Amino acid sequence: MPKVNVGIIGCGATAQFHARAAARSPRINLVAVSDVKTDPARQMANTYKVPKVYHNDDELLDDPEVQAVVLAVPTHLRAAPALKAFGAGKHVLTEKPVGMNAAEVQKMIAARGRLVGASCTSRNRFLRQATVAAEILASGKLGHLRRMRVTCIWPATRPTLEKEPVWRLSKKLNGGGIMANWGCCDLDFMLGINAWKLKPKAVLAATYGPPAPFIKRLPKGSDAETHVAAFITFQEGISMTLERAEMNSSGKISTWEIAGEMASLRMEMNPGSHNPDLLLEEILADGSRRTQVLVKDGGSMEDIHSGPVIDFANAILDNRPPKTTLEQALIISQLTDAVYSSAQTGLPVVL
Repeated sequence: MPKVNVGIIGCGATAQFHARAAARSPRINLVAVSDVKTDPARQMANTYKVPKVYHNDDELLDDPEVQAVVLAVPTHLRAAPALKAFGAGKHVLTEKPVGMNAAEVQKMIAARGRLVGASCTSRNRFLRQATVAAEILASGKLGHLRRMRVTCIWPATRPTLEKEPVWRLSKKLNGGGIMANWGCCDLDFMLGINAWKLKPKAVLAATYGPPAPFIKRLPKGSDAETHVAAFITFQEGISMTLERAEMNSSGKISTWEIAGEMASLRMEMNPGSHNPDLLLEEILADGSRRTQVLVKDGGSMEDIHSGPVIDFANAILDNRPPKTTLEQALIISQLTDAVYSSAQTGLPVVL
């Protein structure tokens, strides 16, 4: 069976998911890892029996045996190695978000050529309910679409915030906070199950920082939002509301919904939840309503974490586009930029 030789740049927590999936895949040879910190790199190499360990990006990218790279470094460090990798003829999978802003993604697209460039924002679309939802939407069963809604709120707790990575809530290092970190996955999910046919029109948004009890416990330089609320319209007449929050005063909410004229889909996207993963609610000919459970178990966290790198390798070997291309990642980045611009000015952004 053909295999692709993969190297991973960055050996932190997220990289472990990619390494485990790569090590288990019959189509991937994990041949090299790199991290500026010696211990994480050697530990990953020992765990997954990786033959080569490097301590800077250039060493791995200069290795002719490496055919494809996974960039699991903080957001502000992704563009430069991505551009060098493409220049060296290597395929690239980037963690989410792809870049600090749309301009960085555009540079990657220009450098990619005929190589595969993929984004980990696709991760939730490897769940079974995503596949079923996409099939329902393609069938036209919902009728003309009217609105989409994402609400994912995590209540305030007392986590060990001193262990938070310094980049996660840093505008300078991450491009933003929860919108950049997780809103990108929500946009990918909704646009992706609609086959990327929806064309964004305008964005109005607001962002909010962490509650006072958390501020002093966060790493120095944490200046990004922990709560985003956005309203997005599309040229097709559809609207979308997106709300993501953590360290919040509200109780836990985790719902994704798409409503059409005749029916709607409602999704609980937390694997292992006691709630049904995918519901179809429809209006019948006599005006009554019917609810069907389409998917009770949409998959696991393993599906979410392993999906992007396995799909990346398959895209390379099968000569096909990945689940989320850089062009599609650009749409997400443009919407994210618009969210932050609108939140700053208080005015809608027309795309």
